[in-house]
Amino acid sequence: MDMLINKKTVFTKTAFLFFILVLLGFRPDYGDSIVAGSIGEPRTLIPILASDSASGAICGLIYNGLVKYDKDLKLVSDLAENWEVSEDGLEITFYLRKNVRWHDGELFTARDVEFTYKSLIDPDVPTPYSGDFKMVKQFEVMDDYTARVIY
Repeated sequence: MDMLINKKTVFTKTAFLFFILVLLGFRPDYGDSIVAGSIGEPRTLIPILASDSASGAICGLIYNGLVKYDKDLKLVSDLAENWEVSEDGLEITFYLRKNVRWHDGELFTARDVEFTYKSLIDPDVPTPYSGDFKMVKQFEVMDDYTARVIY
């Protein structure tokens, strides 16, 4: 009986030691990677085409918008450093951050925002978000870093 208890003790201590060593091996590794769980496999990584929750969640992690929500669900700047809403609420003017570059090195400008808007309202683009922009009457590029949306 003592031999059985001794084997159990040795096995338990060995398993515990192994468990501790495994945990020590899983320290965070800081660098160029992020590992995150997802509800499923994304169907696309193109944000304007993302209609499933997995695609939307992942696109939200890798693409910037003009504005975003902070931890308190307040709108804060992202690619737009500032914005103004007219008194009647029918015009929003976005002032874009300067010196923002695409991955290929090209500058991000108001023309890029216009391209995205036109893609979202294009009937040939199968985006689930086109209805969100039906009330927009006009989109204006004021200069390279200023865009206006008129409702």
